[in-house]
Amino acid sequence: MGYLSRYEIEIESGELAAFEAEMISRNFISLEKLISREIFGDDKYNLFDGGETKWYDYHEDMIEFSKKHPNAVFLLSGEGEEQGDIWKAYYKNGKGVKLVPELKWPEYNESMLE
Repeated sequence: MGYLSRYEIEIESGELAAFEAEMISRNFISLEKLISREIFGDDKYNLFDGGETKWYDYHEDMIEFSKKHPNAVFLLSGEGEEQGDIWKAYYKNGKGVKLVPELKWPEYNESMLE
């Protein structure tokens, strides 16, 4: 058994056609999705047909992929199977950063009481 996540990718800028070709060749996205994107104008890709999958090496894979497309900025969003496991990662020219949201409670003060 492993940990499942749902992935979505957006191309912020850069080489769209090259990205699409590689995603098809790696079976990350289907030709039907590309046709749907062109018809409906969706600029996001739900990888692995929108389902959950195991992709433990996503960070290393995206680093390598972004080196092949140095002018593109990729935004990979993930949602794990555990509640609250959400994140976004940006990649460009072999560099990447993963961002996780911070939950912060507001400071209590007595004036909030109704």
